Amino acid sequence: MRVLRLVETLLTMSVVMLVSGCISPPKPAEFFQPVSLQQQQIGSRVFETGNQTAIMRACANVLMDNSFQIYEAESQLGWMSARKFKFIPSQMPGPASASATVFIYPSAGHPGKSIVRLTIHNILDADIYQELFARISQSLFVEAQPL
Repeated sequence: MRVLRLVETLLTMSVVMLVSGCISPPKPAEFFQPVSLQQQQIGSRVFETGNQTAIMRACANVLMDNSFQIYEAESQLGWMSARKFKFIPSQMPGPASASATVFIYPSAGHPGKSIVRLTIHNILDADIYQELFARISQSLFVEAQPL
């Protein structure tokens, strides 16, 4: 009886592995879809400062205030990556997560201004982006005030 159950389990696992091997990975054309103009406009803001280090600090502070953890950052390139985990009781296998990427670069043709491109993956809610950019702006204002 035990041997029969073991053989049955091994056969089931073999069939599952064969079937899962037939699933094709996403095609490059599907993976590299261009970002729409609307997505670019929602996730981009121009700030009236050329101090990219201050903007980087403000972005990191706002992300951390919203429970994101900064995983990688490169201040000379003006780039950071963050992730947020949230345990939801109804989703037992693991936590839900959101990842964010920030790019900061000088505005072409406008000296003294910087562009911040914020992407929260799988989220395209303009209100969320607007709130985060407002907080980044507020953080920059507070940092600029003398003590």
